[in-house]
Amino acid sequence: MPPPEEEEEEEKNNPWTCFGCDDSGDGSSGAARVTPTAETSEYFRLFTERVWGEKTREGTRTTLKTTREEEMRVLVDALEPELSKSKRGKRTWDSLKMFTIKGAKECALMVTEQKRLKDWNSFEWLFASAYAHVLILMKVVGDGTGNRSGLDAFEIEFASDDERVNVADDPRLPALLREWDSSVTKIARANLDLLNMVIGVDGEENLKKVPSFYGKLMREVEVFYEFHREKKEHSWGVKSDVVEIAMKIPEARQKKKSRDLVQNQIASELSDLSAAVFLQKYFKTQKPCVVRKYANEQKWKLLDLCKTTEFLRDEMFGGKRVVPVEFGFPGSNDSGAGVVSLSEFSEALNASNAVDASENSSSLQCKVAYVSQHCLFHHAPELQKYISIPHLTLGKVTSAGASNLWIGTRETRTSLHRDPYDNVFVQVSGFKYVRIYLDDQTEKLYSEAVMTTGAAGKNQVNAFTRSLVKDVENPDLKKFPKFAEATYFDTILKPGDAMFIPRGAWHYVRSLSTSISVNFWF
Repeated sequence: MPPPEEEEEEEKNNPWTCFGCDDSGDGSSGAARVTPTAETSEYFRLFTERVWGEKTREGTRTTLKTTREEEMRVLVDALEPELSKSKRGKRTWDSLKMFTIKGAKECALMVTEQKRLKDWNSFEWLFASAYAHVLILMKVVGDGTGNRSGLDAFEIEFASDDERVNVADDPRLPALLREWDSSVTKIARANLDLLNMVIGVDGEENLKKVPSFYGKLMREVEVFYEFHREKKEHSWGVKSDVVEIAMKIPEARQKKKSRDLVQNQIASELSDLSAAVFLQKYFKTQKPCVVRKYANEQKWKLLDLCKTTEFLRDEMFGGKRVVPVEFGFPGSNDSGAGVVSLSEFSEALNASNAVDASENSSSLQCKVAYVSQHCLFHHAPELQKYISIPHLTLGKVTSAGASNLWIGTRETRTSLHRDPYDNVFVQVSGFKYVRIYLDDQTEKLYSEAVMTTGAAGKNQVNAFTRSLVKDVENPDLKKFPKFAEATYFDTILKPGDAMFIPRGAWHYVRSLSTSISVNFWF
């Protein structure tokens, strides 16, 4: 029997204890444990209680507007001591405390400049950006009656003649500073940016600095978007009621058969791979691997839920949630971005399902559309009951990382890029082809200029970076000759499979069918 100090050290290093769960397993296998759902984890629980909980400081509905502004003034004032330590910080705070759309815009511009030139070395910069978004959304939504006065003021302030805003096609910029098809779409995307900022707030004390009315404000913006947006039917291609997502690769629709697609199979493991073996064999060596049928072994209820697209229309799972959507894929002629409700997006997936199910007709077409990298488990928290946080994340999933759902039609593509986090990627339904290039191949991959993510270049080696090679499977070798020499590992992920992608490893993903995936950065 190990001495008490060894037992204490073993318990401290047990990844399951980081999730706030009671674990009676022996540590030898994920199969030996009673797997907790994600909602029991500290990572999700604190956020959900703060944003969607019943306890608020709002008071009655009749004093809602006054109370919100009073609360925001207290929160903004608390940023002054830290931000005022630098000239840019002082200007940022002075703009924010104006409590106007113009002041909030200036704040957003200066926070973006701070991130470009220097790391956000304190939470005050994150909160300055978040509060600027809250103030703009408060001013635009107003009393919730559908009054346009706030939207009109927003349009004037963010007019196209201001060269600092409405910048096209730079996804690294906040939505407020990018060009969209309408001001209503910009507001909806800013609402989603704010959600991602709040997710980045780490720790219970910092979460108390999130406005108590934030969850309600987010829902109000979604209602506002639905009321004011231009009503038009999306053209998803073929109209279809096919809700079933393919349970096998639709080979008839592929340019290359799946058996010929994989050239250098990523190392595979059985579904009962233990955290200890994973730590030693893959995490410490930073080697990618695939764990076959992992989510099946962990008894994810999401596997059954996502066999069809019907859950996307269910309000319990966020049917009315307004989510980000990307159209086409990098390098295509019809690429673009916007917003859509999950219920509407189910129509795109049904069109994709119809194409997948078609064996002979090449006339059936669907628009390529992707709700990518979206924090739906935070946005629609009921879904948290349908997954567990993988023990392969070693208990390191926190607000510093992220958990996202990826939902898309066939032929969605994630451009060749690398991230500053380790990644456990779980395929829930449909099939994806994945290619990984390790860091030692970087010089052959024609990377874009790295955007600064840390003071004095800190973390730049593993910063989010994209390759200039857009068509990875059919590259232009005259333009990118070294790319032909780059070696890679690849695989096809099936429903239930999980994959470990080491931080800094380049990866490219293409959907072979309608697809739903979940990832955890840690």
